[in-house]
Amino acid sequence: MGDEVGGLLSPHLSTPLISPTKPLHPSSHPFSRGEGCLNRWVSAIITGLCTTTVHRRTQASTRTMTKTGGAARPPIAADPDSLLDTFQIYRKQITVTAIVVAVAVGGGFLWQASKARRETQAEKAFFEAMNLVGQRDPKAPDALSKVAQRDDGTAGGAQAALLFAQAKFDEGKYADGQKVLEAMSSPKAFASGIEALKAAGYEGEQKFDLAAEHYLKAVDKASLQGEKDYLKGEAARALANAGKRAEAARIWTELSEKTDSPMATEARIRMGELTATAVKP
Repeated sequence: MGDEVGGLLSPHLSTPLISPTKPLHPSSHPFSRGEGCLNRWVSAIITGLCTTTVHRRTQASTRTMTKTGGAARPPIAADPDSLLDTFQIYRKQITVTAIVVAVAVGGGFLWQASKARRETQAEKAFFEAMNLVGQRDPKAPDALSKVAQRDDGTAGGAQAALLFAQAKFDEGKYADGQKVLEAMSSPKAFASGIEALKAAGYEGEQKFDLAAEHYLKAVDKASLQGEKDYLKGEAARALANAGKRAEAARIWTELSEKTDSPMATEARIRMGELTATAVKP
């Protein structure tokens, strides 16, 4: 047995741990102490192998343990197999979601396209009715009425309704004209014009209080400052005609102090008219 063991090499040396040709001193020979010494050496080797095996198993177990904190965050690089598994598990949900999104997006595009097409058709119909108006064709009022009703909510429909209401006012049919304006679901761009035309209709009926009220509503809905000042002047005239000279004077005074307003000059003239006193002969 001594010769077999002596042939083992050290992992760090090129010579055998025990030379078979030169035996060690009996007191230092590894087997001089009997079988117990051999058992301890074999036990040490087995212990080392077992330690390595346990270490490897511990590493594998650590990788499978539930992680917490920062270690629980998913890795940046996605695992293709994991993504495929996830898709297979949630395939139905993913497919349904994709269909819903596609329908929503497609519906939005279709709605926009339909709206643009309707606006174009309404504008074309309005200009065709305007040609009849320019030719003084008796069919012009009916054409405007059809466009106003069919294309309500579009720019072309709103313009047709405004002209049709104005035609009714010109005929002296103020109530009919007001009904046309009340029935409009107007775009914001025409909101101020609708209120101003209502005011003009009430002026035609000599209802100056209502005229002033709608002129001031038109002021609130106007977007340009010059337009606002003009409508304030119209409201002041209506108030003066209604006998409310003090309220009219306040509006004219405000306008006269705005040097950059296109209504400033007229406002100063109207102020002079309202404050002038009769000269005794």
